[in-house]
Amino acid sequence: MPGDARPSGGRGRGGGRGRGKGGRGGRGDGNTPSSSQGKAGGGGRGNRRNRSGRGANAADKKAAAEQKQREEEAKTAAEAEQKRLAELERRQKLQAEYESSIQSAITTLESFTSAAKLHEDLRRQLDPQPLVAGEKSPLDQARQSFEKSKKSLKSDLKKCTAFVKKIKSGSYHTPTELNSPNNPIRTLNLTRYVEEVAAALTEPQTKVKQSDIPGMVMLCVEMHRRYETFAKALIPTL
Repeated sequence: MPGDARPSGGRGRGGGRGRGKGGRGGRGDGNTPSSSQGKAGGGGRGNRRNRSGRGANAADKKAAAEQKQREEEAKTAAEAEQKRLAELERRQKLQAEYESSIQSAITTLESFTSAAKLHEDLRRQLDPQPLVAGEKSPLDQARQSFEKSKKSLKSDLKKCTAFVKKIKSGSYHTPTELNSPNNPIRTLNLTRYVEEVAAALTEPQTKVKQSDIPGMVMLCVEMHRRYETFAKALIPTL
């Protein structure tokens, strides 16, 4: 009987060891899945951070590209507006030049149209021969009328000298201005300055422009109508 007790005890120890190892093995198997899950969770969080960073960089690049495109569009629009304004200014300048040339042509035609009548009137006014026998000529009548009004004219040295200097500097009155009642040719007594006026007309300090010629001619006419010595002082200098 004692011999039967050993085998039974041996199996007990063997069975105990087996279960013990089995128990430790069971604990080992239980810990393995938890470790794998921890590693998998950490990798998931890292991937999400990487994707978030890549998304932010892409958004920044897109915003920068859009800003650059807007700047280029604004620059192109500014250049187009500048070209438009330059073209508009050029067209306005051409239009002004065109209108000026048209007006100049009209004025020239009008002057040619009235030139014949003006020439006829001047010849009649300056004709030394009387229109009717026994009467004074228009030129003599004009000079007689001037002599009667001479006392009411101004002989101021300063004003007379300024009038002569203005002619010498190339500043001439237009025919319309010479016909004005307040023009110096009608308000001043230039008897002492006839030769100076003649010299100023023939030896101006500046170049005579074509537009000055009508004023110069009418000034000669008005001086000749008033002062008998004007022609004698003017003709030798021509």
